[in-house]
Amino acid sequence: MEPAPVTRFRKYLQIKTVQPTPDYAACTEFLIEQAKEIGLEVTPNVNFLEFCQYLKDLAAKNDVKIEFLAKTTENPITEYSESDPFMASLLRTLKKHNKKPRHIIMPAATDARFVRRAGIPAVGINPMLNQKLMAHANNECIDESEYLAAIPFYEDLMIELANTL
Repeated sequence: MEPAPVTRFRKYLQIKTVQPTPDYAACTEFLIEQAKEIGLEVTPNVNFLEFCQYLKDLAAKNDVKIEFLAKTTENPITEYSESDPFMASLLRTLKKHNKKPRHIIMPAATDARFVRRAGIPAVGINPMLNQKLMAHANNECIDESEYLAAIPFYEDLMIELANTL
């Protein structure tokens, strides 16, 4: 029986990572699975400072130096509540267009993290259906028909938000 790290590496090698069409979803899924296996899963529900301490303790236990490049102390999330007038505007627009919100954790680090840390709620919105999750990837693209179909949604959302002020 081969060591677990070798098995994990073999599994990684089976994922298509070559440009111009890498399989980002498979890469993300693999990394999340590996993080869970070794206890490194970080979600918005994890106490960020406790997790950082866990990493420091793990590094010290294994005589490894660890350096945090980003000096973050919190990991706030945006609450989806109709009591917030802006969120209510978004939810009304979704309802008008027969869409339901899908709450996901984006696999990338976005500017929204800085906005949230300043105490301002932030969400990502993408009304385009049938699209791979490739925002800001090397081959980021959308179908023209999906893009055009999303324009009325954005128009209605802007009107809703403007009337909220």
